[in-house]
Amino acid sequence: MIGAKFLDSSLAGAPQIEYGAGSLISILDACLVNGWGLTAIDALTYDSGTGKCTANFVGGHSFQKDRVIRISGADQAAYNGDFRVESTTVNDVIFTPDAAPGVATATGVTLQAKFAPLDWVRSFDDGVGTKAVYQPDPATRSTQCAIWVDDTNTLTNYNYNSCYSSMVKGVVNPTGLDVWDEQITRDEYAETSLTFPGWVKKAYSTSATTYRKWWMIGDGRFFYLIVRHGNSSSSSYDCPSTYAFGEFKTYRAGDQYNFICQTGRIDQGTYDCSTEFCNLIDGSYNTRVIARGADQLSGRTYYSYMLFKANDMQTPPQATTSAGALTYPNPVNGELVYSYPIEVTESVSGGFTATDTFLRGALPGVAIPLHYKPLNGNTVNDISLNGQTERAVALNVGTTKGYSYSAQILIFLTAGWER
Repeated sequence: MIGAKFLDSSLAGAPQIEYGAGSLISILDACLVNGWGLTAIDALTYDSGTGKCTANFVGGHSFQKDRVIRISGADQAAYNGDFRVESTTVNDVIFTPDAAPGVATATGVTLQAKFAPLDWVRSFDDGVGTKAVYQPDPATRSTQCAIWVDDTNTLTNYNYNSCYSSMVKGVVNPTGLDVWDEQITRDEYAETSLTFPGWVKKAYSTSATTYRKWWMIGDGRFFYLIVRHGNSSSSSYDCPSTYAFGEFKTYRAGDQYNFICQTGRIDQGTYDCSTEFCNLIDGSYNTRVIARGADQLSGRTYYSYMLFKANDMQTPPQATTSAGALTYPNPVNGELVYSYPIEVTESVSGGFTATDTFLRGALPGVAIPLHYKPLNGNTVNDISLNGQTERAVALNVGTTKGYSYSAQILIFLTAGWER
């Protein structure tokens, strides 16, 4: 299994997020559906001694270690498909195929590679790149749920407090661009009441976009979207908002509605995450909804998370300063300590007391360090998970404590995405 794909705004040719209409759609199209960076491969070979393949690009390439590339055009099927890059040189990309190709050198009229998309589908769109409906991969999905995105920049309050945003709704069984059986997201009043969720922030003001970074990590059924919508280079503003969409790991057999949509409110500050998903259980629960409850009856249900915290008295649960956090590395064993899995707790009647919740499932691939930002932000690291060394992205994210307080999440690439 390939695990999760990791794409972000720093990659060559990546679409950029900015205040204008359609910029979020362009990112979703590229990451979820199309991929980008199609580059001709000059030679594709297999070394039976190492079990590795080498793709050679005479003119160079822009692919990076830990990213997933999609190779096509080989006559031998084993050379085609999605592969995680293990190492690179200026002209070569090295990866391990799923099976030995059978021949040392691939043949084919047009050998190509690109950054691989997550393989969601764009079911419906408005034809001009400002509205669309996206659904998980038909080959693996278990629900008929989707996200509906309005990136037209025409909704009321889309630029509230100069923070340009797009509306994202979770929907059940879409049959057209604006037609579905049920709406998941509680955004009935999102345009008129600023305290209601349904928004993804894109950019603060219309000034230079240099520091508006984004990251997407996910697979064909679920993804995290992290957006740094501020426009300052200062580390004090290193607190992007985090959103999540798709099918989580469910504990219910035959679950057809294990689909979450986690957006944010638009009335919060321009630099901090506020009620966004930034640190998993922080913020107002009405930003987090599941398509239906475990009983599978019609109607959205709210959810929260269960995890160990850096400090039981601390809000948010992650360490936003060194005070209250565990020493890193842990003096007992010299290792990183984190909470995993992050389990989804479903609300029975809208509250989250011990008697009002039960475990519905778990988020794929994500963990929370119990230290204060123990790793360099925006890096890929070797992390031990269940006794195995796995690759994980460390991301600094915002919290409700304000723009000068950030924390860290870990998102595994090579494990934790099993359903």
